Amino acid sequence: MNTQPVPAYAVIHDQLIGILNTLVNQDVDEVSKAREFQKLEALAADLKNISQAHGLSVMGSIAAARKNIPAMREYHRRAIRMEKDIVLRTNYATSLYVTGLLDEAYDAALAIHSDHKDDVEVLDLLVKVAWAMEQYGLFDEYADLFEKLTGRQHDIARAEDESDVRLAEEALASPGPQDSIPWEKVKEELGL
Repeated sequence: MNTQPVPAYAVIHDQLIGILNTLVNQDVDEVSKAREFQKLEALAADLKNISQAHGLSVMGSIAAARKNIPAMREYHRRAIRMEKDIVLRTNYATSLYVTGLLDEAYDAALAIHSDHKDDVEVLDLLVKVAWAMEQYGLFDEYADLFEKLTGRQHDIARAEDESDVRLAEEALASPGPQDSIPWEKVKEELGL
């Protein structure tokens, strides 16, 4: 069993992406949201001092949340050119998905999946993208793989079985397979 410690930059990267996901899903006014985006951008700039690639990836995700597609592409592509890390590639595919570039998101996620068949986050993304593209054969294929790997039904598949459109829409909007943390708690923990 590999018990090597997780690098600090990876922990910070994941925390910033988690904060971003929480912020995007919070019901706050646009001015407050813009301020929080600026704080996140400053933290991502600090992360670039530790890992330039991971800092750029966070900047790309922030640009995606702001629907700035040219900046999103530039940040993510620069990050991936520096480091071909699965996390950076998955962040780019996720950014493509959240900005509505579904064909590109699918192609990017599929390329990652071909190299990492057992990655739950990539399968989660493939399920969501296939559903959003209304490619139900692919959806069934990836949802089945997700269930075999995790031992549980994907939220969208469960919602489909229960005919719960609201639950399916919530699953599509979620950034990944992890649960969201309330924004106020995140801000408190990070002293924002």
